[in-house]
Amino acid sequence: MGRVLIIDDEPGIRNALVRVLQAHDVVDVGAGDEACALLSEGAEFDVILCDMMMPGMLGMDVHLWVLEHRPELAARVIFITGGAFLPLVREYLESVPNPQLSKPFRIATVRKLVEDGIRACRSEASG
Repeated sequence: MGRVLIIDDEPGIRNALVRVLQAHDVVDVGAGDEACALLSEGAEFDVILCDMMMPGMLGMDVHLWVLEHRPELAARVIFITGGAFLPLVREYLESVPNPQLSKPFRIATVRKLVEDGIRACRSEASG
């Protein structure tokens, strides 16, 4: 079991991900600034699923905040993408090594990405 943060402005997507990941300790928020507030309080997560296109803070902005304030978590971010996004966002996604989860996503793909992320986090902690 791992600890997972879901950041997505669409309640339906968040609820679906919470159900798919019910074997884990899951926290979900609807905006990037909520996630940053939580992380600034020292909350720890093995995996962070972050939507790229949200009002206010884009997923890219959340990741940049994490890089500056909680760099140890930056590699744990998995970006959720819907395909159609701004050129700036596309360029950002191409510039970072983080995994991406494309909508519509398959349950098996979500679970595998999260399990892989938890495994990487645990090996990082033990190594």
